[in-house]
Amino acid sequence: MTQHLPTPSGAHAPTRQCGLPSWAPIIVRIAAGSVAVTIAAACLASRGYHHLPRLRDGAAYAILGLVVWYGIVAAHEIGHLAGARMVGFRFLSVAIGPLWAYRTSKSVRMTLAASPFPLGGLAMAFPQGDFDLRRRLAIMTMGGPVLTLTVLLGSGILLVGEPSGQAARMALPRSEAALIATVCLSMYLLIESLAPVRFRTGHVSDGLRLLRLLREGPTSRRESALFGLAASLQAGIRPRGWRFAWILQATALSDGTAEEALAHWFAYDQAQERGWVDAAAQHLDRAMQLRHQLPVHHQSVYLLEAAFYTASFRSNPVEARSMFEQAAEKPTRSTAFQNLSLRAEAAVLSAEAASPSFLP
Repeated sequence: MTQHLPTPSGAHAPTRQCGLPSWAPIIVRIAAGSVAVTIAAACLASRGYHHLPRLRDGAAYAILGLVVWYGIVAAHEIGHLAGARMVGFRFLSVAIGPLWAYRTSKSVRMTLAASPFPLGGLAMAFPQGDFDLRRRLAIMTMGGPVLTLTVLLGSGILLVGEPSGQAARMALPRSEAALIATVCLSMYLLIESLAPVRFRTGHVSDGLRLLRLLREGPTSRRESALFGLAASLQAGIRPRGWRFAWILQATALSDGTAEEALAHWFAYDQAQERGWVDAAAQHLDRAMQLRHQLPVHHQSVYLLEAAFYTASFRSNPVEARSMFEQAAEKPTRSTAFQNLSLRAEAAVLSAEAASPSFLP
């Protein structure tokens, strides 16, 4: 049974459904794939290839395409990091599929790990100072599409300069196949990254982030503040050390979106660690009201934290148990989820043991 928690009195406007339709990324990917396939067919036909490859050759081309794809994703993320470097951000991490590189206190390490985007990438950098953060974040965001466009144009020029050879050839040389794949897949990634959509993992595209940042106002200030808070979290800074100005900017706008839910989650973390009990309760209540705007795995995390808080600070084991059971219906395999689950369950059991209604 879904819990409907009260909104803090006078703190927020009524919640409304916001954002693009959930099916928008599917449409974008179909459109981008159609463009890429059309370009590939045109390139092959113009160069005299009119036959499907043999199965053995097809497998080799598929492997080549996968290698090219990861290379393009790597270039895209390097573009983000180059933009971050230009505006004084400090490198934190970059993921290319399952390969992660991240900064430690002494060096940069690499590892293989499960990823929510096995065919995608993610770059993170920490803002050094919060001056002109909106413009600086926009430059970092644009770096990825700009370098992807550069790869597209460069491979296109090389492909035009590549001799086409004789017509009606049966085998496609690897060099030509790599160039055609680079052109097509770069176009696909460029369209996907610039379309203003939110993906199933909860991440937003570069295009959607740029639209928010270029519209000066509370939405762009919240986008910048959320990025700064997320970077602070990944940099290992404790919630009590997060910049309070970013918390204020992130929670200033009430529009019922996933971004508002995330903003209040960050605010709850900081209030909880600083001992601001009333503020923590208000922020957690608002985040819980908006949790359905988030991906399912995030909703489960919110429910577990709410179960812990309700059991520990509100002494309501019945409501806490309900939240815990809702989270248990949609578990994830992450270590963070498992740790939160154990913590919440211990708090719920302790509250039940202390409640007279649960005594034998």
